[in-house]
Amino acid sequence: MNYGVEYHVEAEAIRRTLPAAARRAWGELERRLRKDPWDAGARMSGGLKDTLEAAFAAHGFATYIVQENRVMVSVINLVWIG
Repeated sequence: MNYGVEYHVEAEAIRRTLPAAARRAWGELERRLRKDPWDAGARMSGGLKDTLEAAFAAHGFATYIVQENRVMVSVINLVWIG
């Protein structure tokens, strides 16, 4: 089963401004979310059973909700090193 990936407005704005290396890592995570969002991440500590988090390389992590045949990315958290 393939899942559709959708974004909350704030998450979409962050996704569009990711640096090149982070965009490549995000692309890989998005492929994993489309294929099997349950395997792509882990349940958020203290979150609902359908709220998960998944890292995209060393660039950050996303919080998302699995709803039937779609994934809603609600937050993209970036990690800045430097």
